[in-house]
Amino acid sequence: MHAAYDRVKEGQLGRDIIAPLEWHGVVGLSDSSVDVRARIKTRHGQQWAIGRAYTEQVKYALDQAGISIPFPHRELKLPQELIERLAPPSSRKPG
Repeated sequence: MHAAYDRVKEGQLGRDIIAPLEWHGVVGLSDSSVDVRARIKTRHGQQWAIGRAYTEQVKYALDQAGISIPFPHRELKLPQELIERLAPPSSRKPG
């Protein structure tokens, strides 16, 4: 999170950041997310551009670290005999 901030600060938008990153840490946990909070103080009207740039850099850092964004998964398990009965006739085993 701090490395992402540093990259934004060093970039073209860095001149519009008026205070260091305020890291608040983990503020929530759920089945498909870990919620963290940080604040970047900006010049008036620049919060949206800097927020987008920061989010992009956070995503890049997560990708580089091999951390995927959590999302709900669903797995359907069927008995093998049902799978065979549902298969198209051309792919069924003789029997």
